[in-house]
Amino acid sequence: MSTGPEWTGEKWTTSGEIGSPVAAIGYVKTISTTVPMTSFGHISTWWSVMPGAISTIGFDSAVTFGMSGGGLFELTENLWVLLYRRAP
Repeated sequence: MSTGPEWTGEKWTTSGEIGSPVAAIGYVKTISTTVPMTSFGHISTWWSVMPGAISTIGFDSAVTFGMSGGGLFELTENLWVLLYRRAP
């Protein structure tokens, strides 16, 4: 069980907090090479892999093959991560 603070929904912002809205944008060449595929969701988890150095986030917007190299953006247009999708 987590020892961190309980999430109450107060941090529903575009600042990268859990619950922040995001958009995954990438080109799926089998569908279109000129129009990007876009899906919307929220940041759902945040892990500090190496505190102060490397963090990993989880999000619930759909990502599919071909979107690798695209980005996960805040709704204020800031790039959060580059997408990487691989087979399970």
